[in-house]
Amino acid sequence: MPSVSGLSMKFLSSLKTTVFLFVVIICILSYATLQLSFEQAVRAVYSKWWFEGLFFLVGINLLLVVKKHRLYKNPPLLMLHAGIVLMLLGGFVSRHFGFKGILHLREMEASNLVDIADSQKGVHRDLGFVVRLDRFVVKRYPGSDMASGYESFVTITDGDRSYRFKIYMNHPLKYNGYVFYQMSYDPDEGGTILLVKKDPGVWIVYAGYFVFSLGFLLFLVGVLKRRWVVFFAFLSILYPFTSNSMDIQGWADSSGCVAVVWANLMVQQNGRIEPMDTLDLNISLKLTGKRRLYGMDYNQLVLGMVSYPELFEKLKIILVNDRNIESRLGINTKYASYEDFFYPDGEFKLAGDLALAMKKPPSELTKTEKNLLKLNDRLYVAYSVFNGSIFRLFPVVDSVDNNYRWVGVDLLKTGAPHLAESLFGLFEGLIDSSRQLNCTRMAYFSKRISGVQKEFSSPIIPSHLKIKAEIVYNRLDLFSKLTWLYLSLSVLSMFASFGFKRLSAVFWSFGLVVFIIHALNMGLRWYIASHMPWSDAYESLVFIAFCIAAVGVVFFRRDLLGFACSFFAAGLFMFIAHLDNIDPQITPIVPVLDSYWLLFHVAVITVGYGFFALTWVLSAVGVVLHLKRDSFQSEIDRISGVLKPLIILGVGFLSIGTLLGGVWANESWGSYWSWDPKETWSLISILAYSVVLHMGFKRRDGVLFFAFVFFSFFFILMTYFGVNFFISGGLHSYSRGSGSFFWLVVLEVGLAAWLVLFLYMVAKRRV
Repeated sequence: MPSVSGLSMKFLSSLKTTVFLFVVIICILSYATLQLSFEQAVRAVYSKWWFEGLFFLVGINLLLVVKKHRLYKNPPLLMLHAGIVLMLLGGFVSRHFGFKGILHLREMEASNLVDIADSQKGVHRDLGFVVRLDRFVVKRYPGSDMASGYESFVTITDGDRSYRFKIYMNHPLKYNGYVFYQMSYDPDEGGTILLVKKDPGVWIVYAGYFVFSLGFLLFLVGVLKRRWVVFFAFLSILYPFTSNSMDIQGWADSSGCVAVVWANLMVQQNGRIEPMDTLDLNISLKLTGKRRLYGMDYNQLVLGMVSYPELFEKLKIILVNDRNIESRLGINTKYASYEDFFYPDGEFKLAGDLALAMKKPPSELTKTEKNLLKLNDRLYVAYSVFNGSIFRLFPVVDSVDNNYRWVGVDLLKTGAPHLAESLFGLFEGLIDSSRQLNCTRMAYFSKRISGVQKEFSSPIIPSHLKIKAEIVYNRLDLFSKLTWLYLSLSVLSMFASFGFKRLSAVFWSFGLVVFIIHALNMGLRWYIASHMPWSDAYESLVFIAFCIAAVGVVFFRRDLLGFACSFFAAGLFMFIAHLDNIDPQITPIVPVLDSYWLLFHVAVITVGYGFFALTWVLSAVGVVLHLKRDSFQSEIDRISGVLKPLIILGVGFLSIGTLLGGVWANESWGSYWSWDPKETWSLISILAYSVVLHMGFKRRDGVLFFAFVFFSFFFILMTYFGVNFFISGGLHSYSRGSGSFFWLVVLEVGLAAWLVLFLYMVAKRRV
């Protein structure tokens, strides 16, 4: 009879124990993020001894698994497991021996005492030196209140020596073992709040990061077998009324020339200087949901609204698309004119309904009330176009002292009183030339306005090439076109894979062209925005699609089925990127993202998402093929053989990307792991796919393996969409609580299905 210690050793060294511990941690973390607020989760879960004990058991289990399965004979696997153990050890040291405090200083105030973080008793720690705040500065994007950065200029006095430093986002100060991070500042901008940290465990954690990453890279080299793909992405392309009476058809046919002049004007919007072409496109999409309407492109539409407001106020250009509101307005189409919203005496028809909707909390709004609030935004935009206030064309005279603020014609007198008359005259001349369809005269006034802009705001004016590039980007609209190219190629190549495999080279060539177009357009957006194109919801979805397509092009050159699945997944993500609740506008980057770490952290994680998305589609195809297994056994075997390597690659890239995010977080605000919902769900996803890798599926479990891989992708969906759009809070939320309840239910059903499938496997003793 085996001893108790023998049974314990057998249990702790088992891969089944590894899987069991991972699933327990997944369940706990899922509950903590979905059912508790962050503060509640910290108190009830993350700070508890038993939660730390679970990770202690994971560390012991990994060490014993290495010994039992002789993983020390496989250097990559040894490094992967050793890296995890080092991370756990470093986390233990940080938790029990690290120090965090808050240093709040007003300008010209000095202190050597730091308030202990999370202490309710007002405990202080003596730094042994004095820190004085000499000056605090908030920088903003031109013409807006949006912060582009904040800086603390401090002097450290240590004995008889003094040193001056600047602390700002992503650039902490390291002195005498302490690290000072720019955390926040006082509302009046007269004081700074610094996070002070001393952490002996961070270097152990970093060592774990390095060992784990090196192990994965060695494994990756073995998988790729020296197959490298290098591509360079950059594109810079130059794009390049005789009567006052006018009708819509006449304007659509004759206004092309003046619309081109109008499109090239520069305007200030959302903290950046952009071509009027970009503003017009956003206005048109906001009002109509289209780029063209009634034979007019978006520049003709907006210029027409300014030039002939009396005509365009009668034109049905405002999207309603709600039967109840249409009935209330007395119209029978999904578009309404501006005049449709007002009674003959000027009273707003929907005033009562709107007032009622604005009093309700978001959770209690009906679908019609939500649409009414969106419609009210469209009406305000239309009103701003008709009166010209939305076009911020003119810098204030003292623009340097006013953060390079530009104003519209409605604010000229307040922004530049002694120039107001002449500047207003320029705008009137511009619009009058538009009415006359006189391109030469309009170009003259456009040049005069550009001269005023450069005179008072030359440091922030984009280059002529960049303005032209942005117009080209807008006109081409390549990303939305790529959606259908990806999906069409995927469907055609899917059919070809079951009888026309000789065409694989043809489909791959077409796919390569589409992929290169995708890469070039991302490069063009990068050039225009002056930051890497994966910093917001829209850009990250486009980049995920790019990574998935890259997998198809690189790994499935001769496998039409895999190629088809990868392009289908790429098209699916491109389709999601162009849904109504995703904003494709190019906007300034927030201060914390203005870091080279963004390039590595997000890029590597997104590559991991790409591999997982491909396994999702492949596993779905595998389940379908199992319905007629005898006819498609070779295809099933091919999918089964490629899934595990793809999962390993996905886990590796997601893990390393998460670790890079930890380094970024530690270098930016002093915490390599804070149980933020996004990083927590990244950990859950890594554990979930690790369960798949360690379950030891056999050939007879084929359909169960495919189903398990399919439902595992719901963890990735929750990591990306769930955290970004449903979980209220966290550093990574793009739009707190703005997601559809339907999709939240879909995500939770998917996660529940994964757990039920796992329990079924346990009941059948296949784990």
